[in-house]
Amino acid sequence: MAWSTSELARLAQTTTSTIRHYHRLGLLEDPERRPNGYKQYSAVHLVRLLQIRRLADRGIRLTAIGRILQDDADSAAALEQVDSELKASMRELARARRDLAAIREHRARADTPRGFEELSTGLSERQRSLLTLFATVMSPAILEEFRQSLIMGSEVDEDFENLPADADDAAVEAVAQRMVPTIAAARTDRPRLEHPEESSPLGESQALMVLGHAIAELYNPAQLRALLRANQLLDS
Repeated sequence: MAWSTSELARLAQTTTSTIRHYHRLGLLEDPERRPNGYKQYSAVHLVRLLQIRRLADRGIRLTAIGRILQDDADSAAALEQVDSELKASMRELARARRDLAAIREHRARADTPRGFEELSTGLSERQRSLLTLFATVMSPAILEEFRQSLIMGSEVDEDFENLPADADDAAVEAVAQRMVPTIAAARTDRPRLEHPEESSPLGESQALMVLGHAIAELYNPAQLRALLRANQLLDS
């Protein structure tokens, strides 16, 4: 009995493009051809194709299937590796489900960084953008310090967030003056936030560049003036 590519695909409940892909990967040997040039597959090819499909359905990567089907010491090692990868994948899926549960519980946006679900609903769009960057740039330890600072909160945070771009010098000075005690307390209680680039997964110089651009672009001119003035008051 010999089958064409389409007949073999139908028997294995797959597609002809999948069979061609297996040929390219070397998982399935090329069959002999009829005088008219058409491929003719045998039962051996069907068995091999079904084996490949079964392993693929079990979550085994195609790049590992060839080693596993050798049925030797190398295949046993490949199975151990696949098992480890599946365990890691299951842990990731379980963590993703916990993240989704927290997002649904607190009605947070789906893109909220892990651990900030409960805090995210009161954030402005600008604060959300900064949080997204911080979660990527900061190390886990410093990010946790930042999360704790959000939990504490401050009325000054709202004043600063609502400071209009065209605020006059008096308004900027008033906000800066109110920010001083908050910043001073943060420097005492959470000194690591003074250097958020430390231990960044991006590298410290890259982290500083990202944070600098983000602050310059996301804060309006009056807010930048208030930040500068507050730090001047603290330094003096």
